[in-house]
Amino acid sequence: MTDFPFSHATVCQNSAMTASIMLPIETAARELDSKLLLAAVLASGGGSVILGSHARINTALHALPAKLYISQTIVKAKRRIFSIIRQSGMRLMAWDEEGLIWPNAEYYQRRRLDAENFARLEQFFAWGEEQAEVIRKTFPDQVEKLRVTGNPRQDLYHPAFRPLHDEAVRAIRREFGSIILVNSNFGSVNHARKPFTGLEKTEKEIRALAAYSKHEPEYIAYRYRVFRSFCALVPKLAEAFPGRTILIRPHPSENPAAWEEVARPFSNVVVRYDHELIPWLLAAEAVIHNGCTTALEAAMLERPAIEFRAVEDAAWENPQPSAVSIPARSVEDAVDLLRRPETLERERAQVERALRRMIAHWNEGFASERIARVLLEVANDSMIQPSDLTRFAARVRCRLRALEKHIVGRLMPWKSANPAYIGKKFPPMTIEEVRTRVDRLADLAGLPRPRIEELGDRIWRISPAVGKE
Repeated sequence: MTDFPFSHATVCQNSAMTASIMLPIETAARELDSKLLLAAVLASGGGSVILGSHARINTALHALPAKLYISQTIVKAKRRIFSIIRQSGMRLMAWDEEGLIWPNAEYYQRRRLDAENFARLEQFFAWGEEQAEVIRKTFPDQVEKLRVTGNPRQDLYHPAFRPLHDEAVRAIRREFGSIILVNSNFGSVNHARKPFTGLEKTEKEIRALAAYSKHEPEYIAYRYRVFRSFCALVPKLAEAFPGRTILIRPHPSENPAAWEEVARPFSNVVVRYDHELIPWLLAAEAVIHNGCTTALEAAMLERPAIEFRAVEDAAWENPQPSAVSIPARSVEDAVDLLRRPETLERERAQVERALRRMIAHWNEGFASERIARVLLEVANDSMIQPSDLTRFAARVRCRLRALEKHIVGRLMPWKSANPAYIGKKFPPMTIEEVRTRVDRLADLAGLPRPRIEELGDRIWRISPAVGKE
């Protein structure tokens, strides 16, 4: 066992906690392991956790009693479910899974911070000081809700957890050999849901995309130009490095068919989306991105990242990934960097300073512990419950919402309620698969292995080991 004990005795001392904490997950590849780790920490402190697909959990809230719900976002689209959550008597906290990178404060405020939803929260957990500063300016009269703790995802990049991926890394290298990883994040212009598919887009389609996504047309036009620059880059990489695999990893919200069209003429270009990102980063010799969280994840793993910037527009670029990446402003620059590995390593001290600014307590303890202390303390507090009538109304609203999602998802396949899209974001998983993952995380963290029960399709309850409750 790696010497990495969570101080679970200090998380919630003398706790006889049996309260349920709800941890919904939007994208399994991004969030599952980090929330399983947090669940294991909570269970070690006496807490019980309901964890699983947020789409499944949110349509079954009426049957899943819990004291505390932790949302992965507070965007405007969450207003209805937040209202139901509070009406049902649950307490509400949140962080923003996408709160680590953004072009500027005004953009982040407008796209990610909904005032009505923030007002419903008891606590908001920030990734780091950059995000916290924007939140303080946006909600100056509610700063007491802000906790600058970091996010459980950052814990997984600690060296103690890298053995978790050894087998997957070996399998990737056996299958693909030397890898140049092209990590794509173009869901805004290459979305998995119809009608926005295909490589070529007219101005009319760009405007339709902007209206659909509620992004400015200028932003969509910019991201489309960047997307097309990557489509042009891949063939050049394939020709320059015939003995290496150019592995394109689409974002889970993207349509892989567009990338498969780019890859088709080349035997050494592969489009692949499976497993979480960390094994791919560890297996790759270098990663190429544009304005992507992947750059920070690579930096946390001490892996080189190239930011391909053949298209530039300061108004829409995310500065955070640039701070930990080597820029390549042309195809020739990218090829040259890949041919000279010694040029790929940025000054590590500079990278560490950037990470500390963006990620709270980087390399100073673990976000899962900091967050667990707060959750267990709050979940253990008594709270005035709404009346039976109010809670009955919440159950009715939840069931009506579930029925609506069921109908919309089948009649309008381009909507997020489409079962195929939900399955892509969170594929079906057996309880044995989840148990294996949480047990390995607990072992590496020096925690007791928790109990796990299946409550429904992609919904599980994680609770203290036998005799620990």
